Amino acid sequence: MSDYELAMHRETSEMLVEGSAMPQGPDDRLAKSANEYWAPSSDLRGLLTFIGVIIGATVVLEMFLHQIFGESTTYSWIAGYLWLPTFSYSKLVFDTIGWEPYSDIGTLLGAFLAAVFVTRRFQAFNKWMPKTWTTRFGDSEVKRAFGAFIGAYLVLFGARMAGGCASGHILETYKWPLAV
Repeated sequence: MSDYELAMHRETSEMLVEGSAMPQGPDDRLAKSANEYWAPSSDLRGLLTFIGVIIGATVVLEMFLHQIFGESTTYSWIAGYLWLPTFSYSKLVFDTIGWEPYSDIGTLLGAFLAAVFVTRRFQAFNKWMPKTWTTRFGDSEVKRAFGAFIGAYLVLFGARMAGGCASGHILETYKWPLAV
């Protein structure tokens, strides 16, 4: 392994360790109360099994309702509605949009609830930055927000160029054998 590869390996390892142990600052009363008082016990097998059954039933149900299980179509729907209402692709999306916007809202709420109740990692919007970010790009919050927005936009744009997000493709591809 070259010195550069070794340095990148170390940086990646440090980043993963940082991400798994985010510190709570002195002003994190909301995060502390959420993590100490609202979080359930560590026995989550029943809850996670129930959530898996709900997702599986939803995938089978959407097969019969002729809806896709994906998240990125909402992006095409909003962009088409706001900026490209006359494009043929936008018209196709308008005709086929179903429950995707509701799924997106549920994903945001579910991520918040999982951070509070399941993983016990809710950070109450801390102004904390990983050392790997500050080493490479500095400690500007504006630069970090801009980088996060551009990165998320590029991932979403790429998902739409590929015809949808990977989660939708995976669940759509494997639903027929699982339903039989």
